[in-house]
Amino acid sequence: MKRILIGLTFIFFFNSCKNNQQPIVSVQFIDSLVNNYTTPPAIVTNEADLQFWKNRILPNTVDYTNTVRYAAAVISRFHLSGDIKDVKSSDSLLKKLAKDYNGKEAGPYFSLVAHYILEHRFKEADSLLEISKLIGIKKY
Repeated sequence: MKRILIGLTFIFFFNSCKNNQQPIVSVQFIDSLVNNYTTPPAIVTNEADLQFWKNRILPNTVDYTNTVRYAAAVISRFHLSGDIKDVKSSDSLLKKLAKDYNGKEAGPYFSLVAHYILEHRFKEADSLLEISKLIGIKKY
């Protein structure tokens, strides 16, 4: 009985490995998706925000407000697209900003706390939260 069961299993397995050349999706469906797909409004708005804040950052200067807003737009793009490179880019912007202010501004550290939680780096998030508390984050 065991041999028959093993034999049937092999037969079904090798029978399922046929090379089918049938398309998975019909051509009409693909064409309708290509012709009718539009970029979602949230992505269009986010791209406009990215360009606006990126153009506002002056080169070779420390620009707190515009850099923070640009980093927030980049992290918003991460939430829309899921590309981890956006989180890394926003992290580097905020780390540079914290370095430029020599640890005197709590905002970049506090924003990095949220980024580190996104990346499941909870110990680093806790240490940055403690740093931002020492610097002085506002209660509300």
